Amino acid sequence: MTRRESLTARVRHAVERDGRVTFSRAGGPGGQNVNAVSTQVEVRMPIERIPVSTRERALIRERLATRVTADDCLRVAARRERHQARNRVLAVNRLVELIMDAVHEDARRVTTRPGTGVRALRGGIDLDDGPTQPAKVEILDRQAQGGTWLSIEITEGRNRQVRRMCEAIDHRVRRLVRTRYGGLTMGRLARGEFRLLSSAEIARLEAMAGMAR
Repeated sequence: MTRRESLTARVRHAVERDGRVTFSRAGGPGGQNVNAVSTQVEVRMPIERIPVSTRERALIRERLATRVTADDCLRVAARRERHQARNRVLAVNRLVELIMDAVHEDARRVTTRPGTGVRALRGGIDLDDGPTQPAKVEILDRQAQGGTWLSIEITEGRNRQVRRMCEAIDHRVRRLVRTRYGGLTMGRLARGEFRLLSSAEIARLEAMAGMAR
């Protein structure tokens, strides 16, 4: 059994054990049975009860923000079937799937000896507009479909810098996901939402820009 399969089994067991299940009537088409019997199933799983690391729980809260309730539970509902039992299975399966997708990169993180390319990124790369500052580079997964996942943290903001750095060591970037900028993270913001910066965040950005008062 792989680590991911083992983790999936533990998550499923925890959801079955600690998930809070409620039933309600499912509206819409489907006949008299759908409207008269409580067939819709909702499962709420306390995030603190999910058997993953603290960092992975943070990823769950960030990546599944629209499904996180005020009491810090992950919520999934199912009403496709006309029977409670079947909808409960659907809801549990979906909840486990969402959790595993949210922690996917961290769940596959391995400790491995860095290659020459990673060492070059960490030491600085000579680009057309000059050498880069050393980057913090971590190997997330060497066995990912289509290539290797890297976590790269840079302290400069040149045009297409990460892509150009990787191209310089013959590593073509197939997907680039920005998770943090200037110390700011999205947190629990859903797509289309926004938040005001705190005074501490504003002060930090001003200090970084040389505008500290």
